[in-house]
Amino acid sequence: MNFIKNAKKFALDVLFPKFCFGCAKEGVFLCAPCEKDINDTINVQKCPVCSLRNFSGLVCPPCKKYTNLSRFLFAHSYKNPLARELIHAFKYQGIIELAQPLAGLMVRTVKNFEVPLRKTMLMAPIPLHPARLRSRGFNQSEMLASILAKEFELELVADNLFRRVHTSPQVECTGFKERRKNIEKAFAVKNPSELGGKRVLLIDDVSTSRATLDEAAGVLKEAGAISVWGIVVARG
Repeated sequence: MNFIKNAKKFALDVLFPKFCFGCAKEGVFLCAPCEKDINDTINVQKCPVCSLRNFSGLVCPPCKKYTNLSRFLFAHSYKNPLARELIHAFKYQGIIELAQPLAGLMVRTVKNFEVPLRKTMLMAPIPLHPARLRSRGFNQSEMLASILAKEFELELVADNLFRRVHTSPQVECTGFKERRKNIEKAFAVKNPSELGGKRVLLIDDVSTSRATLDEAAGVLKEAGAISVWGIVVARG
């Protein structure tokens, strides 16, 4: 079995050679030096509403009335060329091997800023509508959440929060109000009892306006979650 797997990998590498997205070195999609470079440039955290730097991602007290999130963490700005290219290749080109280094950026962010994660927390990915899942073939947020859940030994709840409306991609919307309207009432919960009294970590790849995270967090809190944090690879 290992021989067959190795032979298949060798054939794929020959037909479709890998090149580092950072330096074009052949053999890997992200080489160790480039991974270190991008890890060393992780952004300082900010309040997701007013962008005041606070090094922990906590929502400022005056801003709490404007968001359903209690904390928001991001590894990079979406303006970072390498981060943006890695996310795009993972999400739209289907290079699922990039899930590991991208999740690694999120893990490093949590550890660098010493964000306390309780073992009783639940981890939930932003869900895709079934039609989009069929089209893409995988949920990039669920892949990231699965890696984070294993790293921090947290329970992954991947099928409770679901998308009941097939919305337009948020990237096609302009401005916070349009994105908020587009995602309004798009989510629902299957089993509220699973969330009662729980703290939830909501995982996504990119948050441009936080509208998606905010809408999902509101649904989770209505179902009984006492707090919701958002963690993403990049903030727009």
